Order: sequence, then structure tokens, then C-alpha cells
Amino acid sequence: MDENKKKILVVEDDQLLRDLYKEFLESEGFNVEIAIDGQECIDKVKLVNPNLILLDIFLPKKSGFDVVEEIKKDPALCKIPIIVLTNIYIDREELVKKGVERCLIKAEVTPGQIVDKVKETLDSSSSN
Repeated sequence: MDENKKKILVVEDDQLLRDLYKEFLESEGFNVEIAIDGQECIDKVKLVNPNLILLDIFLPKKSGFDVVEEIKKDPALCKIPIIVLTNIYIDREELVKKGVERCLIKAEVTPGQIVDKVKETLDSSSSN
């Protein structure tokens, strides 16, 4: 793994979407780690210290809401930007108040647009 590449943790229980996001992100030069449920996300985020988390909300074992809460409470992890991806209506403002950088509706964005949002979020978080 190239240590100079930005690490993205993709948390998605749908294998097709997971593979698609991974392929698009890797083609843009990111290192991609995968978690298939909320608990695995919490475990992996502590292990790999990603530069950004791409997080589905409705996950097995621990929901994306719980993951956001847990990560944002941890001083060692709270600065990691999180982009939430969902297909269900959720209160975006509430998630932003909890520390999520962006909320995207899966059906409204292409994988290429997701990559663009990842880059924008990483650029804005590194300039803060």
C-alpha cells in the first residue's frame, strides 16, 4: 500500500455498490479499505486511520447514525471527514450538526460525482 495515497474507508453492505465505489476511487489513486457493517467500520477506522469515510446509513450490526456518533465522540477519530451515502430520506441538517461533512443520495449521484465530492471534501478538510 502506497503510504502517500489518501486512504478512504468505504462502508457499504451492498457488494455491487461497494465494488463500484472501490473501483472508481482506486482508479483516481486512492487506497480503499472496505467495511460491510457498522461494527467493522468502527474496528477498521481505528486500525487504518483513513483520511475520509464514505458511509452508508442503513447497515447491519451498527447503523451509520451510531457510527457517526461514536467516531465524532472519539478525540482520536473526530477529525476524520465523513460523507454519508443513502437512498432513504434522512435529516441531512441533523447529520451535519453531528459532524458529517456531506450527505449524498445514492440515486442522485454517479460514482464519478462521488469521487469528485471525496476530492472536494479532502481538499477543504486539509485547508482547515
